Amino acid sequence: MDIKCCLFDLDGTLLDTREDCLTVNKYILERYQLQPMPPQESIRLAAAGRREYMEAFFANTPGAVYDDALVDRAVKESIEFYLEHIADHTRPFPGVEKTLQELKQRNIRLGAVTNKYIDLTTKLFDVLNFTQYFDLIAGDNDTMPLKPNPDMLVDAMQKLQCSPGNTLMIGDNYSDLGAARQAGIKSVFVTYGYGTVMNEKPDFTINCFEELKALLI
Repeated sequence: MDIKCCLFDLDGTLLDTREDCLTVNKYILERYQLQPMPPQESIRLAAAGRREYMEAFFANTPGAVYDDALVDRAVKESIEFYLEHIADHTRPFPGVEKTLQELKQRNIRLGAVTNKYIDLTTKLFDVLNFTQYFDLIAGDNDTMPLKPNPDMLVDAMQKLQCSPGNTLMIGDNYSDLGAARQAGIKSVFVTYGYGTVMNEKPDFTINCFEELKALLI
């Protein structure tokens, strides 16, 4: 394939953020006396974005009385807490940094496109010295629709001056695959992440990050 651009999801694809994210969830659940959700449902909702995720916790708690203002406050507090613990345990998945370095050397343009709030994303990348690998970093900025809406991917391709035919989207969740499909981009599903394909059908599947290189030969 003549691939000139790779777009990556963040959580569960590039970085293993599970433990730090669970710590944030525990803090909010205890603070607002909310009930946890089954792990698979929690993962599915997390892919939709932080606000939708938070609202689901309130809705899942019998007797919880809440409105938009309370949900917004909980989101704000979760972000503030997360910023203080952004990389206590978060690390790149095996092979990620080495592979990104090789892709950069091959002049492949790299973009991170995530439903994570952009302030959290940039802070995390700065702490882990990850910004150096990427030509573009896009996240939830309260204006762009989130994946599986394709707008974030379309905007990234425009800024990176790439076309759907020479771009790959790599992710661990149906939201990544759905966004790629709607944007006309071939998708790569990583099996080591947190999500599921749901009803989506990825073009390629890899079991470790370094297998991506074989698709770009």
